[in-house]
Amino acid sequence: DLADAGACRAEVLEHRPDAARLPAKRASYLKRLLCGMAKTPDWMRYQWFTGMHCHRAGDLERAERYLREAVDARHPDFPVETLNAHLLLAEVCAVKGDAEAAGRVLQGALALFDDVRHDFEVRINTRLEPTLRANLDAIARGDLGAVRAYRFMS
Repeated sequence: DLADAGACRAEVLEHRPDAARLPAKRASYLKRLLCGMAKTPDWMRYQWFTGMHCHRAGDLERAERYLREAVDARHPDFPVETLNAHLLLAEVCAVKGDAEAAGRVLQGALALFDDVRHDFEVRINTRLEPTLRANLDAIARGDLGAVRAYRFMS
């Protein structure tokens, strides 16, 4: 009731996920992403989210495959997802110890950022450019451990 809106009190919500269900949830999410990708392979958001999902699960080989697909596509409808894929792919390359590949990915991201910086979603994501530049600086210093994508929501 809108008349009671001023009388609302703060509620504390606690989320206690069942850790035993996490593997099944991850498998279900991955299955849905792969199914979506099979139906619409040119919808590059699936590659981005699948790569991020595989990264979170610790499967860096699969993550690299899907992130590279998203990066290489440079889909004009998904500039933020493509830039995020660059960041996460650079992190994967850095974890694997490949500074040259990480640097190439980040240079590509910076060039793309310059092309799409006026896109609304890119403009409001204030973490993109500083993270790109910090990662490039880390590579220049030889500090691959500092090459990190910002953390994305689950």
